Amino acid sequence: MSKKKFFVTRPRRPNLAKLIFGIIGVVLRNLYTNDGPRVRQLEREISTLTRVKYVVCMANGTLPLIFLMSRHVPNSRIVTTPFSFVATSSAISNANHHPIWADIDGLTLNISAAAVADILNSEKVDAILATHVFGNLCDSSALGDLAKSHKIPLYYDAAHCMNSNFDNYDILASADACTMSFHATKIFSTGEGGALLTNNQDLAEAARVWRNFGISNGEIVSLGQNAKMSELQAVLGLSNIRSVGAEIRRRAKLRKVYESALRG
Repeated sequence: MSKKKFFVTRPRRPNLAKLIFGIIGVVLRNLYTNDGPRVRQLEREISTLTRVKYVVCMANGTLPLIFLMSRHVPNSRIVTTPFSFVATSSAISNANHHPIWADIDGLTLNISAAAVADILNSEKVDAILATHVFGNLCDSSALGDLAKSHKIPLYYDAAHCMNSNFDNYDILASADACTMSFHATKIFSTGEGGALLTNNQDLAEAARVWRNFGISNGEIVSLGQNAKMSELQAVLGLSNIRSVGAEIRRRAKLRKVYESALRG
């Protein structure tokens, strides 16, 4: 038997010229973190790509989930999906909340709006955290209506969703906020990294303070964490963000290859 490893997914190589040029700029500025210019530039580019007003980059994709959970009082009950990466539910549990699992739709594999409705109608719930599985949108209209009628926030774990440049693709549809992951094997990568996306300015500003230990204008104004994205992470992201469309098309071709080879 061959001992050679075959990888289903590998990190996409960045534009080396852009990467090296960007690293040189970071070194010459001698500014490696603390909300630097490359992080802010990356946030603007993601905002343009996703058509979401406010983007707050963080050191990994789990931290934005933890931030959202930190805004709820302990022992809150959060409806979520069991069919997601472990970070979705662990972010809830790590904040001393209770994940309430709703069943998934057999066709889309996303959380079932009907199952969520059954839970909301039978017990107290403080928020909904749904996942856009494999980049396919949840039933955003139904979930949004449920959140609105029960007066609770709706969040999306959109870790797979850097394909929102598609026409009529609203990554934030009906939600208060969503989170993204820029892990090495994602369509768009900063090596590690992630972001909170929202159209709510107050929520975005709270996230900026939280990711910097709760410090605002030199004063500690709230609890927080060291969740900042570094300038080097941002440079890696800026070196490959323009190739997101090409990567989506490449993976679409690979899908056809797999379907052809595995048919029957």
